[in-house]
Amino acid sequence: MEAELAGPLRAREVFDFQLGKAFETGVTSLLAAMPDEAARLIEAEEALRRGDEISDEDRQMVIDARDVLTEHWPAYRALIGQASRRTQLLPLVAFRRFCTGWEGDGLPAFARGIDNQVDMTVTGELPDMERRAAGAFGYALQYGMNMTVAEKAVDEAVDGPQEDPPSAKNSSGPPSKSDGGPKTSNMKASTADGKSAAGSGRKVRS
Repeated sequence: MEAELAGPLRAREVFDFQLGKAFETGVTSLLAAMPDEAARLIEAEEALRRGDEISDEDRQMVIDARDVLTEHWPAYRALIGQASRRTQLLPLVAFRRFCTGWEGDGLPAFARGIDNQVDMTVTGELPDMERRAAGAFGYALQYGMNMTVAEKAVDEAVDGPQEDPPSAKNSSGPPSKSDGGPKTSNMKASTADGKSAAGSGRKVRS
């Protein structure tokens, strides 16, 4: 699965240290005439990525700097684009690989494609939010993550990353030792009463 993401889909995991290095290089170059301001900005960005408390002024300064680098610094822009692709594609790839069926009114019949994964056409007919949630949940569970972490992955797949750094470090897990990953008994985005995150009662099996 990671080979598919990193290869043809160009969605390799982006780590915090990569973003930090690209941020530092870009800020140092663009603010070459203002080294003190560049140093302050780099320090604030590092603190924000670590989760340290910083002033509202410094936080906004970092946010603005990231926007500038995304537009004007190719190396940083490329990493942001790669992280964005991964956020969008990872739940879909995981869903097609791990899902073995679903149930619910109005859903298409389950079918596999020639690659023995869930048929792409059928996948496209499923509710987007539930498909993304189920894929993110299954991907998180394959690494033995606890339910809290798995549910956080679901939230990020549906609503986007919840942290300031645009990185996938907490949602994608470590490299898998086995491309297939373990089977999960009930890969679904559901609450304790068995209803899906969208409240439809639909379930997805793996």
